[in-house]
Amino acid sequence: MRSGLMQQSLFPPQSQHGNQQSGEGKKKFKGLIKQEKEEKEDNEVKQQMRRYSKKIMKLGEEFNEEKAEEEDKDEKK
Repeated sequence: MRSGLMQQSLFPPQSQHGNQQSGEGKKKFKGLIKQEKEEKEDNEVKQQMRRYSKKIMKLGEEFNEEKAEEEDKDEKK
C-alpha cells in the first residue's frame, strides 16, 4: 500500500499537469507572454532612442564647435 501512496505523490493525475490548463489559465499565460514581448520591444526602442539621442548630442556639440570656430575666424577678419 505504501508504494501506491508514494507513486501517487510522485505522479499526480493527468488533470493536475500544467498542460491540462483551463481556458482562463491559458488566456492569462498568453497575456503574460504578450506583455513580456511588448516590454522587451519597449526596452529595445528605449535603448535605440538613447543611442540616437547620444549621437544627436554629439553632432550638436560638433556643430556648435564648428560654428564657434567660424565666428572666431569672422571676428579676426
